[in-house]
Amino acid sequence: MGSGRSILEAERRKVSIIVPAHDAAQTLPLCLDAISRSTIEPYETLVVCDGCTDETADIARQYGARTIEYAERRGASYARNVGGAAAHGDIFFFIDSDCVVLPDTVAIGAQAILDGEQIIFGSYSRDTRVSGFLTKFKNLQHHYTHQHGADYQTTFWSGCGAVTRKVFEDTGGFDVDLPSCEDIEFGSAAIKQGYEVRLIRTMQVEHLKQYDLLGLVRSDLLQRAAPWTQLIFSGRVKMGALNTDWKGQASVTATGFVILGLLGSLFWLPGLAVATAALLTLVAANLGLLRLLRQELGWALSVVSVGSLLLHYSICGIGYVVGHFLPRLPRSRTVVSQYSWVESRLPETYSGVAAKTSP
Repeated sequence: MGSGRSILEAERRKVSIIVPAHDAAQTLPLCLDAISRSTIEPYETLVVCDGCTDETADIARQYGARTIEYAERRGASYARNVGGAAAHGDIFFFIDSDCVVLPDTVAIGAQAILDGEQIIFGSYSRDTRVSGFLTKFKNLQHHYTHQHGADYQTTFWSGCGAVTRKVFEDTGGFDVDLPSCEDIEFGSAAIKQGYEVRLIRTMQVEHLKQYDLLGLVRSDLLQRAAPWTQLIFSGRVKMGALNTDWKGQASVTATGFVILGLLGSLFWLPGLAVATAALLTLVAANLGLLRLLRQELGWALSVVSVGSLLLHYSICGIGYVVGHFLPRLPRSRTVVSQYSWVESRLPETYSGVAAKTSP
């Protein structure tokens, strides 16, 4: 970045913000209100109601968003693709319905693309208004991982990510056959098309998701570790991006030795030494994150966080094993042209009047 070109010129590039939403009435008002307060005004905001049964569509219209509704829930990939088919902007800016942009988030992303980037993503901010230890832990873990990731990545994150129209069209959008990790695969597909994926650390959003123990296990195992392993073994994505870098791999290995050492100590006393050494390795690999947790949560909870890391990397290890036994994914992605109904049946005006259509 830093070409000196005006952000007003970025505005003329027409930023289309695309928000996929399923029963998002609790968080969508905060999401859309923050977008309306951005330092640059997007050309349009599209809320794609993915089989909603609550007031999501009504809320979207109240905030002046261009609203697309269909009855059957088809998943976030389909919703984002519908948004892309309906959008008129040059920049597609994807924001999840439980994310709140900071005042300059949209401007930072638009300027980065104006300065030559083609596909970018950001991170969660440090702070979240949602309470609960596991929620704070998960938010800070994501924030730290993205803030310390390499400038150029082999993945993508659709919670706060932007692409040019050309990237979206060249890749064919998101793979609708993937119920999870579709954004990770999208980034890999873009790279295979010759594009570079840039991590913009200052492009941040507040995350409003509440985690309990069961939700954390479900998220880490079923929505990340296992399907990510599927993608790796299908050749669709590569190991080594963000969560799967050497620190992540070392942490999973160390956690395995902690568990094996503790179990072995029941029959073999030196097992305790093995478990202790492995635990110290886990702490060393995550020392930067633990420092951040201490700053934000205090000493006591940062110590408790070591247990959360053990849980997290245990789930990652289990997911890695489970992923080997899941059905192999096809090596080619599913690209479909099933969104023409959107292009022809939505109004050209952006007055907030809903375009209620059916595929």
